[in-house]
Amino acid sequence: MKDSYIFFSGSDLEKAFTSNENLWDGFNRDFLLQDAPRTLSAADGSIFYKITRFDGKNFEPFETRDSKYCSWLISEASVAFRISRKREYFESARNWIEAVVNTQLWDKAARQENICATVDLSYGNLAYATAFFLDLCGEFCEKEFIERLICKMKENLELGYERFKARPYSRHPYTQNHFYIPFTGFMCLCKALEPYYPEAERYFKESAEFIPLIIDGLGKDGWYYEGIDYFHYAFIWLIRMTEIAERHLGMSLHDKACFTEVWKFMEYSLFPSGKHYFNVGDNSPKQWNFTCLEEIENWTGPAPDLWIQNYSHLLYWVGMKNNSSKCFATAEALIKRGFRLCEGFWTLFWTGKAAEADTSFDSTHIFDDYGIFVSDKKENGNTLRLLAKYGAPMGQSMPLDEDGKAIYKFNAGHVHPDAGSVFAAWNDIPLILGSGYLGRKSGLYLNSIILDSAGQDDDRIYHAFNPATVDYGRLKKLSALKQKNGVLMSFADAYRPEQRVLKMERFAEAVNSRLLRIADEITLGKNAVTEARFRVVSKPEKVSDNIFEWQAGTVKMRFELIFTSVSLTIYIMPGDLITINDNGESGSLECGRINRRGWQIAVITDKAVSSVKWSFAFSVLP
Repeated sequence: MKDSYIFFSGSDLEKAFTSNENLWDGFNRDFLLQDAPRTLSAADGSIFYKITRFDGKNFEPFETRDSKYCSWLISEASVAFRISRKREYFESARNWIEAVVNTQLWDKAARQENICATVDLSYGNLAYATAFFLDLCGEFCEKEFIERLICKMKENLELGYERFKARPYSRHPYTQNHFYIPFTGFMCLCKALEPYYPEAERYFKESAEFIPLIIDGLGKDGWYYEGIDYFHYAFIWLIRMTEIAERHLGMSLHDKACFTEVWKFMEYSLFPSGKHYFNVGDNSPKQWNFTCLEEIENWTGPAPDLWIQNYSHLLYWVGMKNNSSKCFATAEALIKRGFRLCEGFWTLFWTGKAAEADTSFDSTHIFDDYGIFVSDKKENGNTLRLLAKYGAPMGQSMPLDEDGKAIYKFNAGHVHPDAGSVFAAWNDIPLILGSGYLGRKSGLYLNSIILDSAGQDDDRIYHAFNPATVDYGRLKKLSALKQKNGVLMSFADAYRPEQRVLKMERFAEAVNSRLLRIADEITLGKNAVTEARFRVVSKPEKVSDNIFEWQAGTVKMRFELIFTSVSLTIYIMPGDLITINDNGESGSLECGRINRRGWQIAVITDKAVSSVKWSFAFSVLP
């Protein structure tokens, strides 16, 4: 046995040895021993294969283009073999590795800017899986098989080197999961191939320069900017990358705030109950757009990632590294919710002690780097959760040059907030919700203020779809003041200078467990038609000129205009989402498609004005 592996020491594996049938939480023998295909390649060279995977309730056959399921099976079977010493797990992992070796391309994507784009998410998963297997099980394989495996890994190592070294330093979107997932896979390839390929050690050392940029770009308050679904999909890669950097590059990164504070993000995203998905948020997976309650209740398609997996145990790594009992307590509380622990073997190596059932947290909290306010108002067993957004898309921590521009390319990914956006849920039922995810980028005018039918800077400033146009220095002026159960947000600088916004303030407060209040004050340097939109789960019906009600499952909800300083009209309209790039076109906003999903309440001034004050109430009726 070696002394050092990519993620383990020899003594780690010895200590984990067990003769138990259930090797770890989430372990499933049949899942690991299922037959492997000959290849993961479809006829056109892209990845497409059959696998039995956990669908949120059961293990079921599934056809997929996503390589993560194969990756999980290989990593779990490899560890199962090493800690149980049962040959059946080795044979299964080897058969799936054979399929990976026979896969024509580990990613099939369009080339962009003459840079190899066949290095992306599938690449990251398969690079990780092959490296994991070679590292743990290579010594038990026949020579001819190892030679073919190493040949395939070397080929993809060179592709990765082209991707990560060919672009100038300033061109990489370091915080994007489309960067750090394949990058971590590349690092795994480097470490696994060091004994077989002289260039691998040099590539590994050169890659070290990217790691602090990735970590530092993730902010200082623990919020994960892409939302809880992408957190569950992507954050484990940051843990893997950091573990490699600490073990093999001598870096110390585990005490960075993106790790030590991340339990707060999980609590405010998944608590108090997380019955369906998460209480309130601004994005959701591709398959489920979260625009109407029926999509939750009548779900028939493939389950979203968060139903398939539970990566709450990654908090064990944070807890172990930082001696944080709170991290362990939060992880264990989430594990009790159910789901399957993908790669549950990590719980054997990331160990520590939880605080005594301590899952309490403050009723209000500000994530001051990313500009997120969260409030829970609890009464009589009910919880109203308010989430409001006012900050810059990549946080206050984004490093700027002397001209106020980000020093490297960034992409705010799958986030869908405009400044001043408000989201809310009552007992996990959406009261005011976000756009969901449609195609590449989506969402327009999300529960915020629109002037003359125009949103905020560029086509969607907070998506940073065209970050070169974003004045990040101006965005750093956005601010908020916490007031008991509410927040006063100031976000005038989120608008184009030509819109001449002098004052843009929104106060949002969870008054009690059934009532949310929103009050806006707008002052402009010119007249403009001013509009506030709010997305709801079903079509509202008019009760009076100022009141609209709608049904959310068995719950009735209400919108009411409380006060206005101007003449206005309240419209009910389909929820327009403008989707960029899902129809194969690229470019500005006008190149997208309009998708009508869900419903919106739109409050619009009857004429162009220079100042507006109005307030609204959203309530859950008894």
